[in-house]
Amino acid sequence: MWASYLAERAGALSDRFGTATVAEALTAHEVFDAALRSHESGSAESI
Repeated sequence: MWASYLAERAGALSDRFGTATVAEALTAHEVFDAALRSHESGSAESI
């Protein structure tokens, strides 16, 4: 992760994906948590 962060910061990745932002990581965790809760309860869950 450090390598991708430093490469992204140095501009060595051009337009390729580097690292996720804190907000993106948080959103992903919220989605996965809702999916797990949905599977356990058998109903739709919201974030």
